[in-house]
Amino acid sequence: MKFLPGHAGQTVSARAASAVVLCTQEEGSHMLPAVPPFIAGMLAAPLVKRVGKPLVRGVIKASVGLSLEVRRAVIEAGEEIQGLTAEVAAEKMASSARTRRMKVDGEMTGHGATVG
Repeated sequence: MKFLPGHAGQTVSARAASAVVLCTQEEGSHMLPAVPPFIAGMLAAPLVKRVGKPLVRGVIKASVGLSLEVRRAVIEAGEEIQGLTAEVAAEKMASSARTRRMKVDGEMTGHGATVG
């Protein structure tokens, strides 16, 4: 295998691709099966980075937005439940006060019979 002194200004992926081509020419195409996918990955990495970064950013942005919407919905539901709880408590207290007033006045007993 020869080193490539004339390719000093090339990127790493271009030098690696040139080295693989040089090796296959010298050794008669006896490349390892893992080398072509490796070279394809090195050549595709800049493209994946350019396309993947905005894609991942969009997914994260959508996830954060969805998270904020879910939080808002949970807070609103909690407020709704608190309002309903307050209404039911007020009705129960009013009903309890009416029941106590009736017992104090002697109009009804616990079983519904009149006191006389």
